[in-house]
Amino acid sequence: TVELYTKKDMKVCSLKVFASILIINICCSCSDRNMVKRIMGEFIETEVVIPENLDCIYNKQLSKIRTDTLKPYKFIIYYDTTDCSSCRISHLTDLKPLYDMANTSEFTVLTIFSPAIEDVNDVILQLTITNHFMPIYVDAIGEFRRLNKDLPSDHRFHSFLLDENNKPIFVGNPLNSTKLSELFAKKINESVTNH
Repeated sequence: TVELYTKKDMKVCSLKVFASILIINICCSCSDRNMVKRIMGEFIETEVVIPENLDCIYNKQLSKIRTDTLKPYKFIIYYDTTDCSSCRISHLTDLKPLYDMANTSEFTVLTIFSPAIEDVNDVILQLTITNHFMPIYVDAIGEFRRLNKDLPSDHRFHSFLLDENNKPIFVGNPLNSTKLSELFAKKINESVTNH
């Protein structure tokens, strides 16, 4: 026998499916939030080490990093081997507001590319050709990752502000949203006031 469903039955069935999907999404969101909170808690307890032998590309020139010239607070933007270096390089100008903010504040921006070994020369060449207005760092031997084993693999944790002791005090890119930008400005102001 063939069962015929009424419109009411179909509507009830659709609502049950929608409710199930919504509950799954909420549960995933909660578990994701809890995971992020746990990772954040562990990450802010670590000290981030800035390698002494990063290559610096600025105004078409290649030199070595001078850590003695860095301001007390450092904002790190880290691109690892899983990032598309060419894509990131083509969008470097998006970071200009952050560099402008750093010029009038107590933090230095360190944008660090850590490409695969076979891509290092290409990345250095691209940066030398295209970047003219801000220092960009290349970690040619993957030392940043080796020295910072506790750095989460989740890319959401690859933009962060370090205090004067190189401990993370803010995680996220303030250019991604107004809310993050406001939180970042507040954190910088608090840090400078307490310094």
